[in-house]
Amino acid sequence: NKTFKSKQGLDDHIVKRHPDFIASVSSKIHECTQCTYKTTNVKCIREHLMIRHPEISGNRILTRCIYCNKTFKSKSGLDDHIVKRHLDFIASVSSKIHECTQCTYKTTVARYLKDHLLIKHPEIAGDRILSRCIYCNKTFKRKQGLDDHIVKSHPDFIASVSRKVHECTKCSYKTILRARFNNHMLTHAEAPSDRLNTCMHFNQEFKSRVELD
Repeated sequence: NKTFKSKQGLDDHIVKRHPDFIASVSSKIHECTQCTYKTTNVKCIREHLMIRHPEISGNRILTRCIYCNKTFKSKSGLDDHIVKRHLDFIASVSSKIHECTQCTYKTTVARYLKDHLLIKHPEIAGDRILSRCIYCNKTFKRKQGLDDHIVKSHPDFIASVSRKVHECTKCSYKTILRARFNNHMLTHAEAPSDRLNTCMHFNQEFKSRVELD
């Protein structure tokens, strides 16, 4: 006399608790291929497979490491695992191996190598050398960024900058970036709303034309 909120819930109950009456179940029954587990709930069968039979997932075989029995959802994941954990068997890896030119790091995932280079070897990025400041060792992705850095942070060595340096005539601001220079000059421009109206007879200033009149 147990009650359920849905027909599927009732059917799942019958499948699990009253298998002798399974013929009365109208819902689709999902059966485990590894044991006698049955359910009418797709989510339940997936969870069962992951917990009880980790080599099975979504009704497909996962890739298993023959050296430690760890399972992976893809061949690429298995290969990367072997490269990092079982170096003696690296010859068995079929995926392309990306190797760091600065250390012994290896991976089958290109993105992992890029992340490694940025974190461990900031002077290398995307397999190309970055521009490095010889005065403070800070690195930049472009020579332009390095030059602008020298102009602002190491003005004593501005002569080493090959690009044109834009200098503000109203303050000490300098940059090699024309767009930034133009934006800076706007800070010195007198806003029209701030201009005063001057009486040419008495040289007195007024904030509005009405007051001047």
